Amino acid sequence: MLKRVGKSEDVEEALLRWFSQARSHQFPVSGPILMEKAGQLASGLGVANFKANSGWLERWKTRNGIQFKKQHGEKQDADDFGAERWVTEVLPAIFGGLQRENLFAKIINNNIITQ
Repeated sequence: MLKRVGKSEDVEEALLRWFSQARSHQFPVSGPILMEKAGQLASGLGVANFKANSGWLERWKTRNGIQFKKQHGEKQDADDFGAERWVTEVLPAIFGGLQRENLFAKIINNNIITQ
């Protein structure tokens, strides 16, 4: 029986390799992370008009026999989505667009550091 492939076979194969490596290192991988990575891979491979949405992700997971199950141990307690959102949205808002080298000066000037 032939394996059914999606419209962007190169992206799907690259994502499967990335997913396998991430899981072998026990990195938690979620649907939003897979969709973001698929977009990055499509861009890197020069695949135009690629859109990784939830429907595409479900079909990709089905084609590759992937099921998300709750992991056991300490890593399952981490809120990866919340942490990623905090780093990409909340933290930049706090720092107001400052560059990394200017952060310490802002902290001192705003007396955020207490003795």
